Amino acid sequence: MEERFYTISEVSDLLSLSEQTVRKLIKEHKIFAIRLGHCYRIPYTSIQNLLLNINKLPKDWICPWVLFYLFSIIYYINEYKEGGTKNMEKQDVYIQESLGYLKELHVQKEKLDAQIKEYERRIKEWMTFYQIEELIGPHNEKAQYFTVESKRFDTKSFKQLYGPLYNSFLKISSNQRFKFSY
Repeated sequence: MEERFYTISEVSDLLSLSEQTVRKLIKEHKIFAIRLGHCYRIPYTSIQNLLLNINKLPKDWICPWVLFYLFSIIYYINEYKEGGTKNMEKQDVYIQESLGYLKELHVQKEKLDAQIKEYERRIKEWMTFYQIEELIGPHNEKAQYFTVESKRFDTKSFKQLYGPLYNSFLKISSNQRFKFSY
């Protein structure tokens, strides 16, 4: 079977990483990529090797549920690549299981988000009480809490005053969105 090559954007979407992180992994030789002019092409085997050697990445780069997610992706890619249409039923079962795993990850994420908000609230409260704008933790963690003033365009008022002009500058756009609920 012919090797598939991915762009940085495709790898970014596939691994749920920013394009900057993918470029960093290429620069650090954690992902092999072929440079064609200003573009990179990343072979499928390079992504597979990254996921198989994920335990060699810095511990702060990845948390356990992301690790699970990444291994699920590589499993799905392998199943799809090798299975074709004859493995469709197996893939359907895998997709159904993936929805269940996705739900579990969302539940964990919600719990983590709630914990993060609570710690942020405590730290903000403390910093406000002691009138501190920057706080450095024992391992060089940095928290900053300060007022930022900015000017923003008041779209609502402009729309009320100059409705036809506002409407003349609107353009139709479309994109795809993935929503998951449980």
